[in-house]
Amino acid sequence: MAGGLTVQAAGLLAIRSDVASLGALCGEVERRSGPVLVSGAEPVLRALAPLYFRRVLLRVNGPEALQDLVRTLSRHRVREWTYVPFTGTRFDREQIERWSKETGWPFRAVRDEVLPVAFVAEAQDYRALTQVRLITYRGGKP
Repeated sequence: MAGGLTVQAAGLLAIRSDVASLGALCGEVERRSGPVLVSGAEPVLRALAPLYFRRVLLRVNGPEALQDLVRTLSRHRVREWTYVPFTGTRFDREQIERWSKETGWPFRAVRDEVLPVAFVAEAQDYRALTQVRLITYRGGKP
């Protein structure tokens, strides 16, 4: 019985930690001024569901879809937006700058942070996410 209570207590602590880290992630996104949040990571967008009515949450499937979206955001002269790359720190943030340069409203990264989080993501396999990268881009005339 004592072992069962220990397991339950450990589970509650893990849930409390997950809720706190997701709350911190939502808070960080809220502090960014851009209304648009883009990600290829569906679990991250689900985790940010509390922001649904305060932000535009967009999901992209792959580099081609991201490139099309970057060009669309640039054509519409979106002032600021944040990208959460599925590949985390391996993502080349300058790629967005190269894609948008040809549209006349280039984006440049103005903030790039890796935040610690703790939650289980449902991708092709179950895995724990331990960090999320937020890259905020600002557009303007060249």
